[in-house]
Amino acid sequence: MQLMKTRKDRNKVTIRAYTSGEIAVIKELQARDLRFFTQQEFVVGERRFVVDIFVPPNVVVEIDGPHHLSSIRSSRDEVKDETLRSLGLKVLRFQDSTAKSQPSKIVDEILRNLKNKEFCS
Repeated sequence: MQLMKTRKDRNKVTIRAYTSGEIAVIKELQARDLRFFTQQEFVVGERRFVVDIFVPPNVVVEIDGPHHLSSIRSSRDEVKDETLRSLGLKVLRFQDSTAKSQPSKIVDEILRNLKNKEFCS
């Protein structure tokens, strides 16, 4: 399992493991020699959002596990997505199981969206 540090708030650092789907997509992005960042933080007013993968200049990739199916998490995801879209970012969401089994299809979708000049979902 690969571990990484992410900022939880200004004073704390939390260790977070990549999911198997994130690892598969990251490896595919690396294989295609694409520039990307993991656990990228976006600050909007008083809110902070950490995204799974950011592919400059405008694509956010979220790899969702089963916990994203709950109504509370789903509504938080909607707020996060709307806020990121208001910044001109394209937000793509995929299930972890799909990311793990078909990372090349996910990277193909990222590339299509990088070429797309319209940033709305």
